Amino acid sequence: MQGERYIKAAAKKEKGMRAKVSPVFANLEDIRRARGLLQKEVAETTALTQPAISKIEGKDNLQIDTLKKYASALGGLLELRVNFPDGAHYIIKF
Repeated sequence: MQGERYIKAAAKKEKGMRAKVSPVFANLEDIRRARGLLQKEVAETTALTQPAISKIEGKDNLQIDTLKKYASALGGLLELRVNFPDGAHYIIKF
């Protein structure tokens, strides 16, 4: 998987620091792994089951509330960035 190769390379490069994931190519699983968490740990934090977390990570179309809950379980905050052709961009925080 491309994301896993990136994470391993980043981890090597950063010499012991947490691996970082490129925000352009990251999917939920890549982000979770970069944060050093198992699906089971995310499930416990969100009061969902591990199979439910697996389903969430496999979907391409998620509700914002689900993404917010997932990001929170990883210790993050959800932001949505809207880019326009003229270079303007807006960040919506949830």
